[in-house]
Amino acid sequence: MIKASVAEKPELVMKDYKKVVKEAKKEAAAAIAKEKTKPKEQEIDSINLQFIYGKLAEKYRPQVPELLVKREIEHDMSQMREQLKRLNVTLQDYIKRNNMTEEAFSQQVTIRALTRLQSIFVTDAIAKSEKITVTDAAIDAHIDTLPDADFGKKERKNPEYRANLHQTLFTQAVHKHLL
Repeated sequence: MIKASVAEKPELVMKDYKKVVKEAKKEAAAAIAKEKTKPKEQEIDSINLQFIYGKLAEKYRPQVPELLVKREIEHDMSQMREQLKRLNVTLQDYIKRNNMTEEAFSQQVTIRALTRLQSIFVTDAIAKSEKITVTDAAIDAHIDTLPDADFGKKERKNPEYRANLHQTLFTQAVHKHLL
């Protein structure tokens, strides 16, 4: 007997999310005003987005299936092990160097994975609500603007590259909408 587990993406409806975004921007502006040095525009956008996503996650509490969290944690750990291997550092050494317990490290990785997945669900819900999409033409147009034309020609037909670029452009479009 074969057993398969499937995680379904929950439907997230965020009525009145624009009010939450407006309030988050006010809180971000107050936090920025308290800074001793004025952040650069890109940093201001990042701070705004952190406040916005934090408030949206707090208000709408996107439910993330446990299976997706586990998969995200496995992916994160795999990437981290590869990075540490290149640096000739073991995971235990990394944990020790950062003055953490294994339990604290595990919690940190879990929270980071959960937060990232909640952000993805929020982004998708906003895109659906606002009918934000990325077309193949937009992907091609972006590839055409790359400074390395040979790279663009090579990657234009690469489905993995196109999928990653689609996700990047999609996220940028939602962020632009939120800001």
